[in-house]
Amino acid sequence: MSHCAPTPAPALTGGKIALVGNPNVGKSILFHRLTGQYAVVANYPGTTVEITQGLAKALPQVVVLDTPGIVSFPARSEDERVTAQVLLRDELQAVLQVGDAKNLRRTLLLAAQIAEMGVPQVLALNMVDEARARGLSVRPELIQSALNIPVIPTVATRGQGMDSLIQSVQHAAAPSFHLPYPQPVEDSLDRIQPLLPAARIAPRALALLWLSEDGVADEWLRENLS
Repeated sequence: MSHCAPTPAPALTGGKIALVGNPNVGKSILFHRLTGQYAVVANYPGTTVEITQGLAKALPQVVVLDTPGIVSFPARSEDERVTAQVLLRDELQAVLQVGDAKNLRRTLLLAAQIAEMGVPQVLALNMVDEARARGLSVRPELIQSALNIPVIPTVATRGQGMDSLIQSVQHAAAPSFHLPYPQPVEDSLDRIQPLLPAARIAPRALALLWLSEDGVADEWLRENLS
């Protein structure tokens, strides 16, 4: 695992942020906290999957996308494919991952995969009250240090942590992070990356998705390579 400090980013004005997370982690509640009651629901282009979007109340001219729940990459269901498409195809100013503090293993798997994509990222560690009620010790600063991203404890149902979360999203920067893989994988990544066209995610992450037989990445590459 390697990382270095991200370059501080200017305050966010305009653009899109995507809410991404496992199913049943409180994304929809957090979406309404960020946007208020008004939202637009429509099918993501080329799919039958609905995606919700609305303007952020506290972030000028910023559109918030509430993506379908995803367990991890590669995407397996049609809903997960839409989330992967948003990350690969949409021009995002930041990714706001919503994680379940009671299930850190699943949360951190997805967090590490997103961090490797090199997109500005913030982790809202939601339901910390339920985690503590179960006797779990939640230490966001350790996750923040390991992944090199802001980690904000939240209780979306009560609005706790929202001010800190908005502040972190406004100044989110792209993490420099990757996990070391077995040498045959690393050798393949070294060969593949120079051949890839520019994308919205880091070349290493795109190569990892393709090696994992991710259908969304394969489709994107077929469109962008001769």
